[in-house]
Parts: sequence; structure tokens; C-alpha cells
Amino acid sequence: MSSLPPTAGQTIPEETVSKRLRPFLAVLIVVFASCHALKLLVSILPEGNRPDLLPFGMSNAYEVLTGSQQNWNMFSTIPSHHDYDARIVITAADGVTRQEGVLLPGFQRFPKPEQVRFYNFFERMLDGSMGDEVRNAYLLKMDAALWESGKIQPGETWALEVDEDFTRHLKYIRKDGQIFQRRTQRFAMKPQPPVSPNP
Repeated sequence: MSSLPPTAGQTIPEETVSKRLRPFLAVLIVVFASCHALKLLVSILPEGNRPDLLPFGMSNAYEVLTGSQQNWNMFSTIPSHHDYDARIVITAADGVTRQEGVLLPGFQRFPKPEQVRFYNFFERMLDGSMGDEVRNAYLLKMDAALWESGKIQPGETWALEVDEDFTRHLKYIRKDGQIFQRRTQRFAMKPQPPVSPNP
């Protein structure tokens, strides 16, 4: 028995509508799943060689929305850092420098060997992973603490210096025997002496 098209005034049953939409939804799901799988496969590549599949920086937004952002450093065969050290370097007006620790309160030295929580905090704070606001807040707090403790005087400047000794690949170590490659980062700010309250 053939079904006739609905005449004027008749409505199409919901069951018929859902049957007509099923092939379209199936195709839509397959296309989305395939694109998502491709995105996950591409995310395995190192970030420097990874193509950006979506324009206008939408890849990052997509990863956040779907929870598919991948960090593959858990599979690293060797630690990325051979050594890590941070310090405050104060420079006097005559160019003479002295050092203070970076841990507040008390300007404690960066622990050796480095403790994981301090290492993770400084690495993420200084590379921008936590946002510039966190780094700026730390620098401002350090600046205030230096003035309050009398460790810095008018005319002196200070900067946060970080030595990162990156472990080199075994192929290169075998060539010249150099185990690590050092990168020194310097974060400087203009000291702001505290304003004394009016009497």
C-alpha cells in the first residue's frame, strides 16, 4: 500500500519526520567524529610541526570546548631540565651586584635539588601558562618586600633571573659531551619606593 503525500491541512507525523532526519543526523555524526579523530591525531605531533586545522586560532577554542587539549610531556624519556635555578639580582648604582632568594617570605634561596611544587610554580608562572597577571603580581609583591626589608635602596635596580639548563638529546651529547644547554631569562621592573604617609 503506497503512502500518499499529505493534503492541505494535514500534518506529517513526528515519527515520519524523525525517520527522514535519521540519515542526515547519521552523516553529521560521522563527519564530526572523523574531524575530531583527525584533530586528536594531529595533536600528537610536536607543537612546532603541528598544522593548525582551524582558521583564526579556533583550534585552541575547540580544544577547550571539547576538553581535547593534549600535553604529551608525560611521555618524555628524559627530564626536560638538567637543572633549574632562580634568584633576585640587585644592581647598585656603581654596577656591583648582589643576590637574594626568590621565595617569600624571607627571601629564601631556590631549593636544591628543586622541589616539584616550587619548580612547577616558577616554570608555569614565568612561561605565561598562568597568565601575565600572576607573574606581574609576584614581581610587585617581591618589589614591595625588598623595600620593606631594606634590601634595596634608592638608585638600585633589581631583576628576577632564571637559569634553565635544558637536557640535550643523546645524539648531540655524544658529539661534544655537553649534557645541557643553558638559557637565562631576566624579568626586570623599575623599582617603586614605598610612598611614606603624610604626617
